[in-house]
Amino acid sequence: VGGSRNRTAGSYESEDALMPAPSTRMESADGFIDLKESASSPPSPSKKDALGTKEEKPEVKKEVVIRKNLNETAFFYPTLRTDSLGRFKVSFTIPEALTTWKFRAMAHTPSVQSGMVSQETITQKELMAQPALPRFLRYGDTVEIPIKVTNLTDSIQKGLASLELKDPITEKDISSLYALEALSKNFSIPAKQSVSVTFRLKVNDNFNALRITGIADAGKFSDAEQSVIPVLSNRMLVSETMPLPLKAKQERTFTFSDMIRGFTSSTMKPHRYTLEVTSNPIWYAIQALPFLMEYPHECAEQLFSRFYANSIGLKIVNDNPEIEKVFDVWKKFQSSAFQSNLQKNQELKNILLEETPWLNEGNDEQERKKRVALFFDRNTMNQSLTSALRKLREMQLPNGSFTWFPGMKENRWITQHILAGLGKLRNLGIKNVPFDMYEPATKYVVAQIEDDYNQLIENKINLNQDNLYYTTLHSLYAVSFFEDVEYKKGKGFKYFLDQTKRYWRKKDFYSKGISALILHRFDEKKEAQLCFESLKEFSTTNDELGRFFKDNRAGWYWYQAPIENQALMIEVFNDVGKDSVAVEELKTWLLKQKQTTDWKTTKATTEAIYSLLGFGVKYINEKGIVSATVGEKVIDPKNNAIDPVEVGTGYYKVTWSGADIKESMATVRLSNPNNVVAWGALYWQYFEDMSKIQSSQTNLTLKKQLYIESMSGSKKVLTPVTSVSPIKIGDKIISRIEIKTDRNLEYVHLKDMRGSGFEPINVLSQYKWQDGFGYYESTKDVATHFFIDFLSKGSYVFEYPLRATTRGGFDNGIATIQCMYAPEFSSHSEGIRVQIK
Repeated sequence: VGGSRNRTAGSYESEDALMPAPSTRMESADGFIDLKESASSPPSPSKKDALGTKEEKPEVKKEVVIRKNLNETAFFYPTLRTDSLGRFKVSFTIPEALTTWKFRAMAHTPSVQSGMVSQETITQKELMAQPALPRFLRYGDTVEIPIKVTNLTDSIQKGLASLELKDPITEKDISSLYALEALSKNFSIPAKQSVSVTFRLKVNDNFNALRITGIADAGKFSDAEQSVIPVLSNRMLVSETMPLPLKAKQERTFTFSDMIRGFTSSTMKPHRYTLEVTSNPIWYAIQALPFLMEYPHECAEQLFSRFYANSIGLKIVNDNPEIEKVFDVWKKFQSSAFQSNLQKNQELKNILLEETPWLNEGNDEQERKKRVALFFDRNTMNQSLTSALRKLREMQLPNGSFTWFPGMKENRWITQHILAGLGKLRNLGIKNVPFDMYEPATKYVVAQIEDDYNQLIENKINLNQDNLYYTTLHSLYAVSFFEDVEYKKGKGFKYFLDQTKRYWRKKDFYSKGISALILHRFDEKKEAQLCFESLKEFSTTNDELGRFFKDNRAGWYWYQAPIENQALMIEVFNDVGKDSVAVEELKTWLLKQKQTTDWKTTKATTEAIYSLLGFGVKYINEKGIVSATVGEKVIDPKNNAIDPVEVGTGYYKVTWSGADIKESMATVRLSNPNNVVAWGALYWQYFEDMSKIQSSQTNLTLKKQLYIESMSGSKKVLTPVTSVSPIKIGDKIISRIEIKTDRNLEYVHLKDMRGSGFEPINVLSQYKWQDGFGYYESTKDVATHFFIDFLSKGSYVFEYPLRATTRGGFDNGIATIQCMYAPEFSSHSEGIRVQIK
């Protein structure tokens, strides 16, 4: 805790230990620990209020020491030494939170005799300042921040309570920008009592985080507690994209009509406008890899995506030393945001990046480059790969299958997706694919194929008809990657392989593609070639869009995913058809579907990356750079672009932010000097107020309502939150979400945002069962998430409790629902603003 604290071998060293803070040492696990202030603290430089108010503080003898290390666990290494009687003394450093701590220890002898001890201790000071802060704030919130000031002395204490606000990046005092009243107030506290001093703030949109310090100074005794909390936008980020295709030696003018339309809105706030150009599609795959690492949820599919991304990243730097040299240069870029204390707070950073993903782009484009370069750091990738693999192993059941989220039952499709992904990594020449993971998974999938066959027999289904369904086809495809796994091809396996050979002509676009690969890999080469030729006949070519399939339309099932299906076709045209020209044409369409950082989902992104890196031409040797004119501004990539072009890809990017974005920039002219096609894109991002968002009316609808729960006798009563029934501090609030869907949905993610004046009551993430279906509930700082692997047609109601903890006015956000692997199927509720009295 303090700079003068005594340390023992194994004490936990932290950055906070270097700060002038109270000294704490725990010699035993019972009684009290007093955080005594150092008598040698420097005198106060001035009697004037540090916040600039005219009111003078009582005379102080020393500077107020700020408590910053508020960790919930006192970490230390258990290095113990006993005396001749077997007694030992444990000494470690307590964090600076003023609270009750539970100390637990277990000891055992070589003969497995054991004992345990569990005791409590309290950290406290004579005068304590404890601000009650919400987990986060949103732009536009009005909030009352109380500081509880406690006097444990035997005499009355009089002094000044203050609230100090700073930007954690620049360290600039910004208190005056938020204060609705004076941020310094006098207090008088009788002995052994406490008072609450409240300060009113209005949150503006100038900063993404606040460092808040609550101070109580009574002269002889003082205390201060400091925390950093995220400040989230009350606006929704809207992203519009426009592809910029160029033929060889072509000059072309583009008009971004969505951008022009956006400037007609009075509430629109421009955020970022980006021109991106490259001559080599591999750069798109490289840029998308960090997205797979940063996705926030810990389901098996996304854990595999992290393993997948790191495996490919290692291969890229191993195979392409010239790219690694560029990344080494990028790592040296100095960015103030990377060096700030905000970036050092990983938990805060995660909240900001999850809820405000546009912050990934940073205030400085060099930061984005450094993020990509840091991803490709060998040590970072090895550590991340090991971590993802360990977590993935924990989600593999003894029978070889995987669950989607912890606590759920085995999920056949997720297992097959992971198994096929492991096979694709091997096809890319990656050697770290674990046999002890894919071997049991392969045997599990083979067993499922046999079970499918047995179900046909038990149900007395005519075996001569077409009984080949999507899941069984995908099973055969996943298994086809692993010729090194020994398994028995039973009656079911042989039956469905024969079904594939007999009935592929009757199948849809997806099934034909997967049938061609199955037949090819299981030595039915002639039939596989016929299947490929049929697919090629049904494909369409276009100078701008490349080669695509009109039947490749989005649906709400996992096999109706356009990005993944196009990637599948690239695999078919390469492995079965050996048609390199068509492969490059298919890549053209795939590239045009890419969003700002990814292909909409982690699953789609992994498939797209595999197709771009695994097949056909990987590098284009043309050295010419596409020239560009945006509005009236001529872009010189070598001097004006932030990203260098020395990679050899011809890639560069130019970005404008905020007020620098003009409507005239919607017109862009490009010129390609090379003998190969060039790719480009425009990205236009702007904000709209969250509270103005109306409920979407689609085939999938959401309605969100807040209720106050009270008791009438022994019955619970729910009262809708309205202006005549406002929320009061301490009220138990029920957030109710009504879902209506006119079709069956798979892998659904429901996210319910909440205002910063609420605290969740359910804090443990767990699997639950409700109204005949199961779901995984995950509580985060800003929202509660529900993951449903199958939602059948009908109406549903989700309810969960909150507690009103902070007075003020808050945007409560919206509820959103989306199929995670078919994001076109989504909906949202209207925005809600609440007042807590």
